[in-house]
Amino acid sequence: MNVADHFVCKGLVSDFNETFKYVVKEVLKDPSEACGIVIKGCNGSFPIDTATWFLPIPAGKPPHTDPILPEKGKPILKVLHLSDLHIDNEYIIGAEAKCGEMMCCRPAGDDNAGFKAKATIDVPAGKWGTYGNCDSPYRLVEDLMKHISVTHKDLDYVVVSGDLESHADWGYTREGHQEKVRNVTRLMKKYLPGINIYFAQGNHESVPLDAFAPSWTPQEYHMDWMYGTEADEWSDWLPEDSLTT
Repeated sequence: MNVADHFVCKGLVSDFNETFKYVVKEVLKDPSEACGIVIKGCNGSFPIDTATWFLPIPAGKPPHTDPILPEKGKPILKVLHLSDLHIDNEYIIGAEAKCGEMMCCRPAGDDNAGFKAKATIDVPAGKWGTYGNCDSPYRLVEDLMKHISVTHKDLDYVVVSGDLESHADWGYTREGHQEKVRNVTRLMKKYLPGINIYFAQGNHESVPLDAFAPSWTPQEYHMDWMYGTEADEWSDWLPEDSLTT
């Protein structure tokens, strides 16, 4: 199908292997249903109602009303919102930024077998990041936090709405994700001491990608391994009762 290179598919298949087998076992009752999903025009059929969560959507929309602006002189809050940092620990200054792969600005090597070493670099990866299929170098995020700590000393609180990890989802590991949470949390504590910081999950926080299993599935598919790490790292900003949920 030529969707992605071998090293990408190999990593994703390994990551999704057990989850995929569990879903197939629970959802598909016979081979004809699998045929109906994979092959267009197959005689098999797939009962979509047994595999889709139908969510009730309220009918209609409320009438639009313009927001009422607060009066001048009223108390205000200054909030910093950080989203989708996507830090790539493999980012290399000078690496090819136009590599033709799903992610660039990375070194050639065993971990990224699709990135072939080139005699000449067409678009070298910059020190602070590069437009294209490249994620954020760590130095960019640290410099960002340094700048914020100097220019915005009056923050009331910070919201970080997830996706700390890079887009290299074929190489995700639980240990790597846990370390990224620890690293980013401690970086923010260093540069924003005394300020409450509230994190949220992003779809790239799970291993494999996008896999947040419902509570009624087997424990092995749950995200407790990450929730525990987050509770430890974020406990300074959370009430005690929230750490048990």
